[in-house]
Amino acid sequence: MSEQIKSAVEQLAECEAADAEQRAVLRLAAAKSGAVGYDLALLEPIMVGPTKVDTLHFRPQTLADMRLFETAGADAADRDKAFTASLCGLTKDQLGQLSWPDWVATQEVLAGFALRRAAGGPAR
Repeated sequence: MSEQIKSAVEQLAECEAADAEQRAVLRLAAAKSGAVGYDLALLEPIMVGPTKVDTLHFRPQTLADMRLFETAGADAADRDKAFTASLCGLTKDQLGQLSWPDWVATQEVLAGFALRRAAGGPAR
């Protein structure tokens, strides 16, 4: 293996490890956030009307939200967008402006909320 390829493989492994760590940090922070929810700083701000938004506030989901998820669209992607948008006060179109890394981060936050009991959150 050439040095250039070896270096690229090592750098990729470092990026993947850093990504896994960042996802774990997001999940844990959301799990420990309690009833107040979690503020997610966006890598790439979005526009909500004339306002530039660089942080999304997520509230923990409820059973009523789960019902919305079940009825919000014809396919899984539509349901995911509607569900996620409802938890941060956006429309599906506004949420559609998110960059892919920011979308992935939103899903880690939502997954973290499901861990609130195990993390010693208020559901305990």
